[in-house]
Amino acid sequence: MKTELQERADALTANLQRSIDACFEVLRSIGQLYGSAEWVGRQDFERFVQPVLRRHASIQALEWLPRLQECDRPLFEQTIQAEGYPNFQVTERKANGQLIRAAVRPEYFPVAYVEPLVGNELALGFDLASDAIRRTALERARDTGAIAISGRVELVQETQRQFGFLVILPIYQGLPETIPERRDRLQGFVLGVFRVADVVRASLSGLNLDNINFFLCDKSDQPDEAFLATYEAQSKRVLSSPAEEQDFQKHYSFGQEKLPHQDNSICSRSFTIADRHWSLLLLPTSAYVDREELYKQSRSLADAATAEAEKLKQVLLNLQQTQARWFLEKRLIAGGVGLVFLVLGSVNLIAHRSITRLTASTTGMERNYSTLANLSRLLAIATDAETRLDAEVSAEALPAVAEIGVGAIAPEVASLRQSVALDAAQQSRLDLLEPLIARRVDLLQQARLQPESRASDRQLQRQIQRLIGEMEQVERSRLQQWEMQAAASVRSIFLINIGGIFVSAALLVWVYSLLHRQINERQQVEVALFEANSQLEIEVQARSAELAQTREISDLKQRLFSMVSHEFRTPLSTILLSTQLLSGSSEDWTEEKKRKNLSRIQSAAKTLAQLLNDILTLNRAEAGKLEFRPEPLDLEPFCQQMVDEMQLSTGRSQIEFTQYGHVTQAHLDSKLLHSILTNLLANAVKYSPSDSIVLLSLIYNPGSVVFQVKDYGIGIPPEDQQRIYETFYRSKNVGDIAGTGLGLAVVKTCVDLHGGQVSVTSAIATGTTFTVTLPQ
Repeated sequence: MKTELQERADALTANLQRSIDACFEVLRSIGQLYGSAEWVGRQDFERFVQPVLRRHASIQALEWLPRLQECDRPLFEQTIQAEGYPNFQVTERKANGQLIRAAVRPEYFPVAYVEPLVGNELALGFDLASDAIRRTALERARDTGAIAISGRVELVQETQRQFGFLVILPIYQGLPETIPERRDRLQGFVLGVFRVADVVRASLSGLNLDNINFFLCDKSDQPDEAFLATYEAQSKRVLSSPAEEQDFQKHYSFGQEKLPHQDNSICSRSFTIADRHWSLLLLPTSAYVDREELYKQSRSLADAATAEAEKLKQVLLNLQQTQARWFLEKRLIAGGVGLVFLVLGSVNLIAHRSITRLTASTTGMERNYSTLANLSRLLAIATDAETRLDAEVSAEALPAVAEIGVGAIAPEVASLRQSVALDAAQQSRLDLLEPLIARRVDLLQQARLQPESRASDRQLQRQIQRLIGEMEQVERSRLQQWEMQAAASVRSIFLINIGGIFVSAALLVWVYSLLHRQINERQQVEVALFEANSQLEIEVQARSAELAQTREISDLKQRLFSMVSHEFRTPLSTILLSTQLLSGSSEDWTEEKKRKNLSRIQSAAKTLAQLLNDILTLNRAEAGKLEFRPEPLDLEPFCQQMVDEMQLSTGRSQIEFTQYGHVTQAHLDSKLLHSILTNLLANAVKYSPSDSIVLLSLIYNPGSVVFQVKDYGIGIPPEDQQRIYETFYRSKNVGDIAGTGLGLAVVKTCVDLHGGQVSVTSAIATGTTFTVTLPQ
C-alpha cells in the first residue's frame, strides 16, 4: 500500500511542479516581449497574454507592474485614466482590507495592466510594494534577476478569504550582471497571480486520490504561515483559507521531522518551486485499502447486491399488502365524502325552514306593531277631537271641528281594518268600535249646545276605550308569541350550523387522515423502490464496468501477445540468422557482405529498442512516473538532426524540413519531443510510397510552437481517426504493413505531458497530416 501511495505522491508532486513551471515559461515569453519591443502598450499586452490564459486555466491573472517614481505619479495616473479607467489611482490596502489611495513613497510598483480584467478590477492600481510579503518577493526577484515566488497572500481581487501566491519576473533595461546594476536598470515586473486552490485542482486531473487527504505547505515560510491548502477526499474539495489553517496547525507541524500521532502509511514529498521549498503530506484515511482487499470488496459488493435484492423483494410484498388496504380505504373515503355532502345538505334544509319561520315571525311582528300604532293613533284622534270641542269655539265653527274629527278618524280606521284583515275577532271588535267613535263625535258636537248630554258621552267613551284595550291586549299577546318564535328560530339556526360544522369537520378530518396516511405510505414505498432501484442500477453499472474493464484488459493482453509474438519475433529472427551466418561462414565473406549483415543486426536491434521504449513510455505514463523536464531547445538543428536520423535508419532521402516564423528558443522536453517526432516520421515513411516525399514543418507562433508531419500515403479512414491514439489500435487499411499500434499512443501521451494538442487531417489514398501544437 505504501508503494502505491508513494506513486500517487510522486504523480501529484510532478503535476504541481508542471502547473507552476508552465507559468514560468509564460512569464519568460512575456519578458521576451518586453525585451524585444521598445514599448508594450495595453492592447499589445492583452493580445499577447489572452491565448496563454486560455491554455492555462489555473492562472488567475497576468499583470504588468512598472517602476514608478513619486514625481511621475500624477502623470501616470492621468495617462491610465485617459485610457478609459476614470477612477484609476495608485492604491494600497489598510489592515481591514479596504483599498485607499497610496501614501507618499519614493517608489511604487502599481498594477498597470491586468488580464483578464473581469474579476480582477480591484487589483488595477494596487501598489505591491505597500505590502511586506509582496515587497520582499519583488526585491528578491529584482536582486537575483530570476523568477521569484511570494509567500502566501490574500489577493486584493479576492472576494472570499483564501490563499494565493505570486510568480514574479523582473524586467530590466539591457542585461545587468550585478545587484547594483539590476536595481538601477529595473523597469518593472511581470506577475503571474495564482489561487492556491486552483493550482491544486488543476494538478488533480487524471489522479486517483480516493480516500487520501493531503496538505500542501511552504517550508520556506514561518511555521505559523506555512499552510497553503488541504484536500478532503470525502468531499473531494480543495480548501485554502485561514479556517483550514487552524485545523492544520492543531494536528500537524511541518517544522518537525516527525509529526505527532502518525503511522507508517503517511507519505511526504518535498520539492522546489523557483526559490521556495514546498512540501506535500499525503494522509490516507481509514477507508484506504490496497489491492489485496479487492477480492473481499468484490465479495462484499456481491453480498450487498443480494441484500438489496431481498430488500426489494420485501418492498414489493409490502406494496401488495398496502395496495389491498388502500382498496378498502378508498371506499371509506368515498363514503365519508358522500356523508359530508349529506350532512351539509340536511343542515342547509333545516336552516332554510328555520329562516322561513323567522321571516314569518318578523312579518307578524311588523303587522302587530302596525296595528298597535293604529289603535294608539285612533285613540289619540278621539281624544284630540274632545279637546277641541271643549275649547272656546263659536257656534259657527262647530260643524268644521266635527268635520275635522271625522276626516281624521276615517283613514285610521281604514288602516287599522287593513292590518287586522286576517283576524275575524279583531274585525268584529273594529266593526263595533267604528260606529261608537262616530257616535261620540256627534255627541261631542251636541255637547257644546246641550250640556246635559255629557253623561251619555262619558259612557260612550268608556265603551270605546274598552274595545281599544281589548284589541291592544290581543295584539300584544300575539306580538309576544311572534317574538318567542323568532328567538326560537334564531337559536335553532345557530345550533344547526354549529352541529353541521362539527360533524362536517369531524368527517373531513377523518377523510384527511385516511388520505394523508395513504400519501405517506405511497411516498415511503416510492422512496424505498427508488433507493432499491438506484442501488441495483449502481451495482449493475459497477459489474458492467468491471466486465468491460476485464474484457478490455483481456483484449489488450491478446493484442500485446499478438504484437510481441510478431513484432519481436521478426527482428529477433533477423538477428539470430545474421549472427549465425557471421559465426559460421564469415571467413569467406567480403567486408561489404559483413557490413550488410551487421547493418541488419543493428536495424533489428533499433526496432526492438524502439518497441521497448514505446512500451516503457506508456507504462511509465500510466503509473505517473513519466517525468516532464522542459529545457531550452534550439529547434531548427534539433529537427534537422531528427530528419537525418530518420533518413539514415529508413534509407529514405525524400524527407524534407522547412521552417516558418521568427526563430526563438523553445522550452520543451527533448526526450519527449524526440519520441513525438520519431513516431510521426516513422509512420509517415511506413505508410507512404517509397518514392513519395515526407515533409516536416516547424512553425513559430506567439505562445506556441507547431510541428507538422505530412505524407502522401494511404491515409486514415474517417471512422478510424477517432481511435488512432488508442493503445494497439491500427487502421483497417494498413494491410500487411508491419506495426505495433503504439506509436500514436506514445505521441498523444508525450503531447499531453507538454500540455499541448495533436490533430490529424487525412484522406484515403491522398495522405495524412499530423499537427502538434506545444505551448510556450
